[in-house]
Amino acid sequence: MLPISALSGAPIVGRATVASIRLRLPLPEQLPPAVRDHIEAHAGSQNRQYLYVPSPVIADQDASAPLCAFVSIDYASDAETELVEVSRGKMLKSFLKQNFSRDADGDQILAALFHMVEHLPCYLLRYSDVVAAAQALETAFANGDAPSLMMPVLPAVENVELGWGDSEPDQPLVRRAQATVVDLEGEAFGVSADQRNIVHLDKGALRVLGLFDVRTREREVVDILSAAFPTVDAAQIENDVSGAVRRFRRAGLLVAT
Repeated sequence: MLPISALSGAPIVGRATVASIRLRLPLPEQLPPAVRDHIEAHAGSQNRQYLYVPSPVIADQDASAPLCAFVSIDYASDAETELVEVSRGKMLKSFLKQNFSRDADGDQILAALFHMVEHLPCYLLRYSDVVAAAQALETAFANGDAPSLMMPVLPAVENVELGWGDSEPDQPLVRRAQATVVDLEGEAFGVSADQRNIVHLDKGALRVLGLFDVRTREREVVDILSAAFPTVDAAQIENDVSGAVRRFRRAGLLVAT
């Protein structure tokens, strides 16, 4: 994966790093002879898991190109090669778990991910044959068409104090004005007003957040859900609600009143 540059108000592009290719060991038996010859001739550092090899053709440092899609890869030894569209919501959920950038603020990263996934197609590549996988990608994106995607200028951050600790069960809370719930092809996300905080919402979390559309206490939410789901352990409901409220407050979705 190439680093992505997504500065506020600037084009969103992928940038080349001239980094060596990292290959997982052992190497696949079905590698073409030319590929295996190159690896053997240019093998670099390695450990028990990975071998680093310079690419035979690589872009210059910091060369850039617009993004045309996101592709998640899934290897299985018996898989047929196929490139299929996947839900934007599932792709965003995957990004939120995997992102490991050290060069940008967390709020900038979240806003960029959300904007990109909203506007670019998302795919899953299943494969067992690496050559067939490369050919599938080349065929799918051969025309090189890519939208000119700009990162919007982020609004000014509201000067508010977020609740980082546990809330008091008797403290009234309400969903912050302009904090929204966005559905991305079947996956729900709570998004702060400035798009700098994003929380994935499963059905339970979505239900809890909805109860704070009006001024409500955490204890009242527990009572409502306990009455609605009498077969569920009350202590479990209380624990789930407390955890959800903490996440919502940290993301700026809820505010004390």
